[in-house]
Amino acid sequence: MPSLSVVMPNYNYANYIGEALSSVLGQSYKPDEIIVIDDASTDNSVQVVKSFMGSHSNIKLIQNAKNMGVVLSTINILKTVKGDYLHFMASDDKILPGLYERSMGMLSKYPEAGLCCSDLILFNDKRTKENRMFLSGKAGYFPPQETLKLFLKEKFSPVQSSTTIVKRKALLDAGGFRPELLWSIDAFAFDVVS
Repeated sequence: MPSLSVVMPNYNYANYIGEALSSVLGQSYKPDEIIVIDDASTDNSVQVVKSFMGSHSNIKLIQNAKNMGVVLSTINILKTVKGDYLHFMASDDKILPGLYERSMGMLSKYPEAGLCCSDLILFNDKRTKENRMFLSGKAGYFPPQETLKLFLKEKFSPVQSSTTIVKRKALLDAGGFRPELLWSIDAFAFDVVS
């Protein structure tokens, strides 16, 4: 099976990063590497990450000497990440069991696909909201022309950035992440890949 790298930028999310890491480590399809980029956190985020590293050799911690922001941290890691496929997730995200197994299965079934994504659920202390695209009742492949039709018809991107597993080569071929797009670097790049 192809290799999978998880990239998790973090800044002062000690209260969440343990759950995020646990959700990745609990997957049936194990990532080859989990790279946490700590952006000069002032809380105990680094200690939380290190507490996982002792029993999980696939976790790597990169500590920025000064705060660079999530955009530059993400762009810089693209040069060194090794996986055939990449999942960029926030340190306050949790993924449901089976995401990697099902996504990597779909990507193996459709090797021409540049990425795989799924619906997501948004939550915070006060509410939970499902964000469903209702593109299909079951998992399926959308060729580029079909995806373009969805863009034009729906007037929004059907790609959910936080659940996207992207082929590293396709991302690099699309130009990677463009820093001038700020918080939209992933959404734009994934739209280009799709």
